[in-house]
Amino acid sequence: MIIFAPVKKALFFQPLYFLFWVLYFIVSRAGFLLYHADNAAQLTINELAGTFWYGSRLDFSFASYLSAVPFIVAFIGVLWKRFPAAGIIR
Repeated sequence: MIIFAPVKKALFFQPLYFLFWVLYFIVSRAGFLLYHADNAAQLTINELAGTFWYGSRLDFSFASYLSAVPFIVAFIGVLWKRFPAAGIIR
């Protein structure tokens, strides 16, 4: 089965875009904890890990919201060749 280049590009773009936002939120949480190191030092290792574990649900949820519109635009761009999907996403 041959996958057309625009479809392959869209399939490659979507998970990377979602992963970018999830990693951004993880790094932001780590930066926040480092910024407040004096308060974070009072937390146990389980509580620190819990901030990442329980916060991951919110991270995935918000990354999904941020990714929804670009995913839809990319999908329309695959179906309709003249649709300026790349320009809209940028």
